[in-house]
Amino acid sequence: MFKQIEAILVTKGAEYAAVCHGLQKTRAKVKVIPIPMGVSGLRNYLQTARLTQQRVLLLGLAGSLNPKYRLGNIVIYQSCCYQTPSGELLERECQQIPKRLSGSLVKGLTCDRLVHTSLAKTELSLHTGADVVDMESWLIRETFPEVAIVRVISDNYEQNLPDLNLALDSQGNLNPFSLALRMSQKPIASGRLIISSLKALKVLQTTTTALFLE
Repeated sequence: MFKQIEAILVTKGAEYAAVCHGLQKTRAKVKVIPIPMGVSGLRNYLQTARLTQQRVLLLGLAGSLNPKYRLGNIVIYQSCCYQTPSGELLERECQQIPKRLSGSLVKGLTCDRLVHTSLAKTELSLHTGADVVDMESWLIRETFPEVAIVRVISDNYEQNLPDLNLALDSQGNLNPFSLALRMSQKPIASGRLIISSLKALKVLQTTTTALFLE
């Protein structure tokens, strides 16, 4: 599957830039498609974009729900799940990639909101058995026939983050003014988030290069 992937999907913004920079160091000609952040924006995008690819690779960042997986660790989704409003847990297996990449096999959870407190992370881990959390994987897995997912941990399970949910609009864009306001309300947590995100993005870039070097 991996040699035949038709596109890389990655959240637009810093994650997209990191993947593109990593890919530039290889000879790969695979298409990179920027997607919105979050379930709502991504759902709207997928309904109108009409992407026809059959085999895709989803790259990006994820939050840890398990103390085993720390900042900068590479995780490969063995499966991804989604908890419905009624509490039902849906789960689907993901495609695997070659052993050229050193990463841990995990169960990923997709949430409708940014999970920003250590307490919420603990509760999600207990209720779902997931190892990491993101906001896009389930929809991508549901949309495309064959999906491999590789992410880099950007925040540890015990790390509290600023609540940026109100800064994210229905189209999956972060409003700069609202983002700055939310981050100013939690300066220490915001500073830690910036540092950890930069570290994770660097790993994401090198991971992309490693995946596509011949």
